[in-house]
Amino acid sequence: MRETIFRAKDEFSDGWIYGQAFFIDADNNHGYIANGISDHSCVVKETVGQYTGIKDRNGVKIFEGDIVKRKRVYSYSENTFEVFYDVNICSYQLLHMEDNKTIYNLVTGENLMVVGNIHNV
Repeated sequence: MRETIFRAKDEFSDGWIYGQAFFIDADNNHGYIANGISDHSCVVKETVGQYTGIKDRNGVKIFEGDIVKRKRVYSYSENTFEVFYDVNICSYQLLHMEDNKTIYNLVTGENLMVVGNIHNV
């Protein structure tokens, strides 16, 4: 079974908060990452991303919102992609950042390397 992990920026610092659940308060003003029943942290809800269940070639967990590089086959050049979840097909996808329209399924991380995320650009 895939690990369920959420990540978001701490509302009071620039650090990342990780936990097993994400929820928004009743007024839709604040987001929270929770670890257990009583341990939760206030986060910037626009930065929330879920772990895809896939690790890159260095063993780094890949989350929604990550920026990854992929080496081209038979070439020394690399392509840069944003990881996102497509609700229409219920699948994690890679959006080519140079043309902002080419999309690939995220199936494996063996040729990918996490280089950042869209919230730190």
